[in-house]
Parts: sequence; C-alpha cells; structure tokens
Amino acid sequence: MARAPWHLIDSSPLQDRRISDVNTELPRLADEHSWRIEERASCEDNIWSFTQSSNAEISYPSQGNEFCAAVEDKSFWFQHRNMVIEKLVSRFTADSVLWDVGGGNGCVSKHLQNAGIETVLVEPGREGVQNAAERQCASVLHGKFEELELPSDSIAAVGIFDVLEHIEHIESLLLEFYRVLRPGGKVIVTVPACKALWSQADDFAGHFRRYSKKTLHEAFSHHGFSPLGSGYFMLPLVAPVFLFRALPYRLGKRVSEEKLFAQLTGDGAGLFESLISMSLRVESVCIPSLPLPFGSSLYGVFRK
Repeated sequence: MARAPWHLIDSSPLQDRRISDVNTELPRLADEHSWRIEERASCEDNIWSFTQSSNAEISYPSQGNEFCAAVEDKSFWFQHRNMVIEKLVSRFTADSVLWDVGGGNGCVSKHLQNAGIETVLVEPGREGVQNAAERQCASVLHGKFEELELPSDSIAAVGIFDVLEHIEHIESLLLEFYRVLRPGGKVIVTVPACKALWSQADDFAGHFRRYSKKTLHEAFSHHGFSPLGSGYFMLPLVAPVFLFRALPYRLGKRVSEEKLFAQLTGDGAGLFESLISMSLRVESVCIPSLPLPFGSSLYGVFRK
C-alpha cells in the first residue's frame, strides 16, 4: 500500500483541548466490555500492578528509568520528542484515549495529559511506574501490555515511543495491538533511525536495531496494519551523532557510562546544546506536514 503524503492525510490545525487528568478509559472498559481492573490487578499508591510482570524479555539498562528521570524535564531531546508526539496524537487520534505502552517514567503521558489528552500508561518497570505516579499521571498500570488481557476490539489508540528497539522479538506485541484495537484503531510509534548511526549509545541502551521507513512499515504491515504515514525527525542530530558517536565507535573508541549518558541526554546548557535546541524548534514547525529527508529518529502512524 502506497503511503499518502502527510498533507493529504490531514491538514487541519491542532485542536485546543482542556487539560484531562480524570480517567474515563478504565470505567468504560468495565461498562462496555466487563473488563474490570480491580479483578485483575492490585492497587497501591495509585499504581495498578499485574502480579506476573517481568522485564525478562526487554533489553534495558537496570538504571535506565533512574537516569532518564534525572533529565527528562530539561533535556532538549525529550522535550522535542514530546512536541512531535503531541502533534501526531492531536492530528491522528484527537478524540481517543492513548495507551502509552512502555511509558517509563511518564514523561510522555504527563506531557499529553497537560495538553488535554487522556492516557493510560503501561510500564513493566517498577521504578518507572513509581516515577509516573509521582508525576501524577492519571492512570498507571504496572505490567507488560500482553498481561492485561484486554478485550478484543476494545481500544482506539496505542502509543509506543522508543520501545520497540528494546524488544528482540516484537511479533507477539504487534499481534496483541492488532487484536485489542478497534477496527480503524491506530498505533503511533517512534524509534531510533538509521543503521549507520549505530554507536555505543545503542549498546548501552539495550537496542536490538535502528529502523528505516522500510523496515518499520514492513514490521507493521506484516501484522495486518496499514501505514498512514511516517517521517524522520531529529535532523539536526544526525551529523553530531555520526561524528561524535558512530564514527568513534567504528574506530573502536569507548567512553565511560557516565560520560556516555551525559552525552545522550542533552541536559547541558552550553553553546552546542543551545544551537541544537534552536534547530529542533525550527524542525518542530515542519513536522509532520513537511517531510524531512532523514533524521536520527523516525515516527510512524499505522491503522488496523
């Protein structure tokens, strides 16, 4: 199936919406599908926990959530990604509750919640859900998405943001997305892009792959989804990532995890970070209406 240009899919302006901090999705599932979370999980400190939860199949640093929590609110990378995600969610799933799968510390969910978009965060890491609850994300579920055993054809939208690359075999998760989404339901996804940018950062983060448009489309199309569109972002980071991470990695050079994480998070206030931040603000005006030729990250929207 050929991909329609973004400007032909939807060119309407983003809608102004009231801040949503009240959960309607879990009561709806109980009313419409007899899926009652209190019969499936225990609740403590505003976190619903599914007892079988395990991180065994996910490749992620043991302190990953802790590292991210320290910088998410000030990092240009996280801030820009949140802006891109908000645009995509507002354009393609404006009237739907978004299930934020692998939502970590709640960085995305809280941002969307503040923009008036209701979310349900699902995260297998205990530290992640604790941080999300402290952020006052409205709905926090501790477990893997497959463990929830949601009813078929029951939800409208799934977001999975920089998660797929941490899972070696994604087939069962994509099949579960297809099963639980309503006809016409959508998945919004972001992933790291371009194999040529592979570096020590990918090893450290526990990545199995970086994606191209082709490989991302193939993964979803193989499981029954139709692509609505995709595009690159983080264009200003391509040159520095290649020069200062990928190229030294190919030459056998390595740095300490502490130095690597400082490089990854973009939490500094120096001239370089300021220039990158300015460039990303320009990029945010273009996305998603004006396709970029490449970038260090990739987004996609897929429909059941």
